Amino acid sequence: MFGVIFAGDYALKKSGLTVGGEIGYLSSGSGFFSFSGVPIMGRLGYHPDFGVLNLDAYALAKLGFAIGSMGSTSSMGFGIGFGIGGRYYFNDKLAVFGELGYDGYFFSVSGGTVTGSKFLTFGITYKVSRGKSESIDEAL
Repeated sequence: MFGVIFAGDYALKKSGLTVGGEIGYLSSGSGFFSFSGVPIMGRLGYHPDFGVLNLDAYALAKLGFAIGSMGSTSSMGFGIGFGIGGRYYFNDKLAVFGELGYDGYFFSVSGGTVTGSKFLTFGITYKVSRGKSESIDEAL
């Protein structure tokens, strides 16, 4: 499965927790067996402080729904996910990240169940500031 995911998290001060969401587009296969979907998931993360400079390690739990299609049939379903991840910051704003885990999407299509899943996500992170000098991730 290949796709694009956009995610955002809000850090709850001094708790190590983040809440957020993600939306994306996922696709796999071709022809009659092609599958595509738009997942919309809520995220809850825990970010322990290991004391390593520029490293943010975390665990994630996700729950939400997805709109999917297989061939010419469309359906809505639910999604669930969990995993671990980390990001390495090159400066105050820019980082690379990777997440390893399981995100599953389940749909009923033509009397059967279709599933889509992803196990590895990677990309870039850009930190957005909330105010004069405090950013979302700095609040941890």
